[in-house]
Amino acid sequence: MPSTQAILVDSPDEPTEEPRFPEELLVRPELQTSTVVMSRRITVLVRNPSAKEITLTRGMPIAHLFPVDVMSSPSVIKEPDVKSAEKVAPSSFNFGDSPVPKEWKERLVGKMLQRSEVFSTHEFDVGCCKSTHHTIKTTEDKPFRERSRRLPPADVEALRIHLSQLKDAGIITESRSPYASPIVVVRKKNGKIRMCVDFRTLNRRTIPDQYTVPRIEDALTCLNGSKWFSVLDLRSGYYQVPMNEADKEKTAFICPVGFYQFERMPQGVSGAPATFQRIMEQTVGDMNLLEVLVYLDDLIVFGATLEEHEARLLKVLDHLKDEGLKLSLDKCQFCQPSVTYVGHIISQNGVSTDPKKTEAVTAWPRPRTVTALRSFLGFCGYYRRFVKDYSKVAHPLNQLLSGYPPAAKKSKMKQDIVYLNPSEPFGSRWDDKCEAAFEELKRRLTQAPVLAFADPQLPYVLHVDASQEGLGGVLYQDQGKGLRPVAFISRSLTLSERHYPAHKLEFLALKWAVVDKLHDYLYGTKFEVRTDNNPLTYVLTSTKLDATGHRWLAALSTYDFSLKYRSGVQNIDTLHQLKNRSGKTYPLQA
Repeated sequence: MPSTQAILVDSPDEPTEEPRFPEELLVRPELQTSTVVMSRRITVLVRNPSAKEITLTRGMPIAHLFPVDVMSSPSVIKEPDVKSAEKVAPSSFNFGDSPVPKEWKERLVGKMLQRSEVFSTHEFDVGCCKSTHHTIKTTEDKPFRERSRRLPPADVEALRIHLSQLKDAGIITESRSPYASPIVVVRKKNGKIRMCVDFRTLNRRTIPDQYTVPRIEDALTCLNGSKWFSVLDLRSGYYQVPMNEADKEKTAFICPVGFYQFERMPQGVSGAPATFQRIMEQTVGDMNLLEVLVYLDDLIVFGATLEEHEARLLKVLDHLKDEGLKLSLDKCQFCQPSVTYVGHIISQNGVSTDPKKTEAVTAWPRPRTVTALRSFLGFCGYYRRFVKDYSKVAHPLNQLLSGYPPAAKKSKMKQDIVYLNPSEPFGSRWDDKCEAAFEELKRRLTQAPVLAFADPQLPYVLHVDASQEGLGGVLYQDQGKGLRPVAFISRSLTLSERHYPAHKLEFLALKWAVVDKLHDYLYGTKFEVRTDNNPLTYVLTSTKLDATGHRWLAALSTYDFSLKYRSGVQNIDTLHQLKNRSGKTYPLQA
């Protein structure tokens, strides 16, 4: 038998007297079934760890058999479930300040522990989707290879450890791919690293997946009438989606400590959000938008009663379990009347901004360059639907963005225009109007009202307004405590629209608000439009319209609404009525 090699040896049918089994050889102990033993033919593993060759003769006894009592059938033991149940402690379930009775919580935790395999026990304990995989379709098959980027010495060892963890978890594997993308290492707040692969070259060649991720402001309307909520967050959601075998090599990345490719779907590749949204919607099936709302790896289960909510929650957990997906318990919230979901506070009163997010804007330093200003406006834009007349307030700041090279790299620069330098500070261009707009946006974001969930059974009231700074509108509903805002909308004007007369701007605001922005709310229902522009009340019956006006009128003709004029004095500022975020409102005076 060769040195340092392992071979499989069949035991003889009829053992004979031969020399003793060499002591240098090792035989692995193992458990054999009675059926195998009765067949008188057993395969065992023999290893030679010595430095010399050893010869085995036929018929040499190499093992002894002993009968044992089987306490539990191996087929019944589900070791992963046992380990998971031991590691998922009842105290891990976050009920917050929920008023749910203690007995109810304990019973629900017991039911969830019966589904313990759906809960991840550590950072790299990710699930694996059973039904599909991520595919990367490219416009050309020619590989590309980019150079590895240098890393700070302090990050090299941390990266080595991180890659080892990803490899042990089956998320990446060593690669021989003809493709190679570089990486960037970012430090988290807790000191750990986040590895980001620069897939820009790959993404430029990738055919886009047109499956759309829902607009969160539209999706949240399905929560109307709910009083109980649970938020579920998947553990490293993208890593739970396997890559298509033929496309794994396209995800290869190079770094100073190795060359790897992804076994699971990485962040940053084109089409990943579409793939994940599709998987999640298929996983929950018909429950989506009726019993649970899915937004990428964040789910919110909702219900009008505690009993209804519990049944829906357990049903969602069963769907996730069947698909092989796992949740991050430390980010989940269970059976609460108010929860945080994708940057919003959700309750039976409606939806509001997350104070932890918006209060950070109070300490936001004054932007000194166009890059810093774009960052500020990008943050504010996410919550713009909570700010009345957002475009008007932000108008001076948006004006500062003009004169610079296009932000998008695909956009072509015009040769006859002298652009401003994006790295230079604004200097005197930042005037008092810009400062006032900057401070007003911060104030309105931190004092944003609670937006009511739309109730399709109740009538709507729409207020529209227009000026040279932009278009604006507020959609209200009277849900028993006076008019409450459902949505704020606004936008700036195009160059051609800035030349419109006042009455045409108001007409544009009406058409834009009803047809372009609020169609999903208003189509098929009767509503009232209130305006402080008296000539607008005659537009709908006027025959003296230009071609544009006739097109707008035709678009509006499919909606059932009445138009009411109110003077500017009566047109009270909504933000002054909404005194606080608790949902308390004061009626508007019609």
